[in-house]
Parts: sequence; structure tokens; C-alpha cells
Amino acid sequence: FVNAQTFDFRNFNVEDGLAQSQVLSMCQDRHGNIWFGTNSGGVSKYDGNKFTNYTENDSLVNNVVFSIAEIKNGNILFGTNGGLSVFNGKTFKNYTDKTGLPHSRVFKIMQDNNGTVWLGTSKGVCNYINGKIVPFTMDTLLSKSNIFTIYCDQSNNIWFGTIENGLIKYNATTKRFSYFTKETGLRNNFVRSIGEDIQGNIYVGTVSG
Repeated sequence: FVNAQTFDFRNFNVEDGLAQSQVLSMCQDRHGNIWFGTNSGGVSKYDGNKFTNYTENDSLVNNVVFSIAEIKNGNILFGTNGGLSVFNGKTFKNYTDKTGLPHSRVFKIMQDNNGTVWLGTSKGVCNYINGKIVPFTMDTLLSKSNIFTIYCDQSNNIWFGTIENGLIKYNATTKRFSYFTKETGLRNNFVRSIGEDIQGNIYVGTVSG
């Protein structure tokens, strides 16, 4: 006979307190809270029992939240359609293109193995260092690219997935860049996700394979 598999799904929606039903990003903080970034509803924090929501009315810089990351000092960073919000547990500090960001759309936040915080925007990359935005301008193509995702591999190479210019690899040791596009074998120049297996192989998810 065949054993039917059963899966224990528990669903959450706006009726349960989630700010909005389209979830674009998630992050678990050091206290076990799960943060959900939504597509125009702001941010929801779930503590296992209830949701607490934060929106532009609470000083979040924008209600479309593409990326969430907790950094080493415990602050939660939110990459949004209108800038970067840094939450210290009580208040938000916001950054836009008028206060140092190369572009106000922040698709991705990533902290690498050394603790450096990388921000991928619609016009290049910057670092968040000690509360300040520091532009990363070592590569011309990277600086003008629309950055959708960022990944740090086991060797601390930083991989940037762009919307139109393929994949860019930065070797932090040699300070050299490598470029991968459709012309050199990449499936598509719009890179949406990057991952790595236990052998160190890099997997690149594009819009067409």
C-alpha cells in the first residue's frame, strides 16, 4: 500500500495580523522573531504569537520591502523601494539618494563573512559602515548596474546578480572582478538568485533557467 504524505502547513494572512499578503522578504533575528517584508504593507514582526506591523506611519522609509537583514550589532536593516531603514528596536534611521545612497531603490542587503554590509541598489552598490553609506566604486560596470541580489561564497567572494548586465564576481583578496553574461554562457542577463553547494559550486538563477 502507499503511505500518503502529510505536510503541516500553517498559513498566515492579513486576517491573522500580517501587514499585507504579498511577502517579498523574510529574516529571523537573534531573538527568534520572524520579520516579513511586504509589497506595500510595510514590515510585520512575528514573535510566535502575534504580529507587530511597521509602516511609513511609524517612520519606515517605504512600505515596499525587498530585503531584510540583521547585522552584528543587532540592528535590523530594511531595503525598500524608497531607501534604507535601520531599526534599533525603537526608532528608524532612514537613508535615501539624498543622504548617500546611489539610488533609493534597495533590492538587497547582505552581510559577508567578515561582517561588511553590502547594499544592492538600482544604480550600483554601497556599503553600510558604522551608520554611514559608503559608495563602492571600484568597478565601472557594477556602479551603473541595477543590482537585484548579492551573495557571499565560502571563500568570501562577493557575487552580484544584476537585472541587465549578468553576474559580476568580486574577489575581495585580489580586488579583481569577473563578468558572466549570456554571451559567455549564462542563461540570461537578469540574475534573480545565487547559491552555493557543499562542494563550492555556484548556482545562478536567472529569469529563464
